[in-house]
Amino acid sequence: MDLSRVMAALVGPGGEVVGIDRSEGALASALAAPLDSEIAPIRYRSADLSGELPDLGQFDAIVGRRVLMYLPNAAATLNQLAQLAKPGTVSPARKRLILAHSPIASMWSARQ
Repeated sequence: MDLSRVMAALVGPGGEVVGIDRSEGALASALAAPLDSEIAPIRYRSADLSGELPDLGQFDAIVGRRVLMYLPNAAATLNQLAQLAKPGTVSPARKRLILAHSPIASMWSARQ
């Protein structure tokens, strides 16, 4: 299952998930799959994490799968991502970056 959808299920319909990938093909596949109304809406964005990130807002959680090993300067990217994080943000990074806004208490804080 797409990591964006896993996060969207955890976040719930009251939140929002932004899925980022540099591959237009991966994004097209993700967009083609139907969404369940019981999960958070997902907004997919194309971005290369080794460059300047678009304005995406502030997030309660930043999750990725198999990301850092492909970046020329993972430390610089992590510093850049930290600018998108609200205080107390959870950030287990692996490959595809998932940014989440969620009202779930304790692990997530409500989007402002």
